[in-house]
Formats: sequence, C-alpha cells, structure tokens
Amino acid sequence: GKLKVRENLVKTTAQFFKAPVLYVNSVGAQDEIIFDGASFAMNAQGKIISRAMTFEEDLNVLDLSTGESGLRPVQKNEMETLRQALVLGLRDFCQKTGLLKLHFGLSGGIDSALVACLAVDALGPGNVKALALPGPFNSPDSLTWSKRLTKNLNIELLEVPITSSYEAMKSTIDQNFQIQSFELTHENLQARIRGTILMAFSNHNQSLLLSTGNKSEYAAGYSTLYGDMCGGIAPLGDLTKAQVYALSTHYNQEAEVIPKEIISRAPSAELRPNQKDQDSLPPYEDLDASVVRLIENCEPAKTATDRWLIPVLMRSEFKRWQAPPILKVSKHSFGRGRRYPVAHKALKSN
Repeated sequence: GKLKVRENLVKTTAQFFKAPVLYVNSVGAQDEIIFDGASFAMNAQGKIISRAMTFEEDLNVLDLSTGESGLRPVQKNEMETLRQALVLGLRDFCQKTGLLKLHFGLSGGIDSALVACLAVDALGPGNVKALALPGPFNSPDSLTWSKRLTKNLNIELLEVPITSSYEAMKSTIDQNFQIQSFELTHENLQARIRGTILMAFSNHNQSLLLSTGNKSEYAAGYSTLYGDMCGGIAPLGDLTKAQVYALSTHYNQEAEVIPKEIISRAPSAELRPNQKDQDSLPPYEDLDASVVRLIENCEPAKTATDRWLIPVLMRSEFKRWQAPPILKVSKHSFGRGRRYPVAHKALKSN
C-alpha cells in the first residue's frame, strides 16, 4: 500500500533536481517483512516512464535518450495485491528456512480454509497437507466441508481424532486438580492436544506448521498458547476478520474453492457445546474497526468496543510475544518491532 507514497516522494525529488530518478525496490521477503518490488523510473518532469513487476523479480531496461522502456501494469485489485503479498512472504520464508513442506490444522472454519489456499499457492498442492483433528464438540459438517475444500485444492487430508486423548487427559486433570465441572481449562486442553499432534507431525515430516490465527483474534487474546498459536509462521496474523472474509471471497470469484458453507457459517472454536466466537467477543465488524483504529491508526478510543479492547489488549500481550512470526501487510502489526511490555500497571475495564 505504499506505492503512491513512493511515487509522490520521487516526483517531488525529480522536479526539485530537474533530473530523472530511478527508484529500485527489493522483491521477496525476509522473515516478517515483504518487499513488493514495483521499481520505477520518473523523468525530470515527474512522469513515470518505466515500471517493473510487483511481487515478482523482473528485468526492465530503460533508454533515457529515447524513452524506450517497459511499463508494467499496476495491480488495482486490493485483494489480489494482498494475496500476492502473502503468497510471496510465505514462499520466501519456506525457501530461506529450507522447510519446503507445509501443514496446518483444518477446522472447517474460514481462517484455516484461507491458510490452505495460500499454502497451495505458495508451494503447490504436492507439498501441502491438512490435518483434521475432530474432538468431542466438533460438528460433523466441519469435517464434511474440510474434505470438500481439500478435494478442491487437491491436497491430502489426514484425520486424527482427539476425543480419546482428550478424555484421558481430562480425567487426569480433573482428578488431580479437583475440577468438578466443565471450564476454560477443558477448552484449552483440546487446543493444546491439537497443537501437540500438529507439532509431532512437524517433527516427523520436517514440515512447517502454519498458525491460522488472525489479527482480530490475536488482539483480543482469543487464542491458546501452545495450542492454536503453535507454528512457525502466521500468514493471517496481520489480517482482520473482515480481510479474511474478503480474501476468501476473492478466491471464489471464478469457481468455488472454499465451500460456501465455510464462508457463511458463524465462526466457532468448537471447544464446547454450541460455541460461537461472539459469545466471548464483540461482533467482528466492531472488533475489526477497533483493531484498525487503535492498533493500525494509533487513534484514541472512541467506541464501547474500543474501551473493551484496550485492557484486553494489554492483558494478552504475553501471548503475542510468544506467537509465531507474522507476515506484515499493514502499517502497524503485531510481532517484532511492537514495543509494548508484558508486565505493566493493570487496566480496569469500563
């Protein structure tokens, strides 16, 4: 999203010095940072006379005496630009770490479905595997839709039920800690069993585990350490829930890749009976707006959701310190460079 800023800067510079200017930008990714390419040249009047490809390595030749050059088109679709950025970031991360296989937990929800699409675009279907980890509270529809998605993407789906493991560990915990009724401990236990299995697959297959959390969930602390936060990189960690939906819809613009039921279903972690994300969170449209306002734009709180999010954001900072690297696609993201302490004066909710 910085191309116009660069063009305005170079235009001012070219006109001031009355000389052509070449602006050369890297292409590729280094850990969390994605370099988008799109190098360009301006003449002394501030007119663009040459442009290279975006998100791709390119060789462009400019003859200043004749004005001959290549002028590549600029991508106008915001979601396609976002897709290209995330795919490039994920592919380069894999190539530079030497981990050329990807896997993730496929829940039947929209976040993991979008991660599946990005993984296939990054490394191809032959290098991607999805693991379905159904537990005691998962709807049968979740597995049905997951199977349709993996068939559409031509990737392998492994089913690893966790109910027996969960019941055994639940019994041990309940007996030793004298727990009498179902609580958050049992919800997080399911997520952590899944995390253990996914990391075991990673060890056994030398495969990179992708975390499937998004920015709105991370902001609200709606994630489980050593559970769904396990992984080597988080492709969606800088996307609001609205962006997740928009990019998923973009994947379906020509044909149904992500089953429509996954996109239309109410988001749920499926860790207790009839659970919905909105049982614990504000409506996502309100939460997304607060994330953009408070985190990306660094504006003061204005709404009730803003005031709800601030203390929640502060209390959950310790989780984000332990999150995987997050591919950065906004002007303010979580991850390296965010200088907020884990321990600070407690804030009260209004």
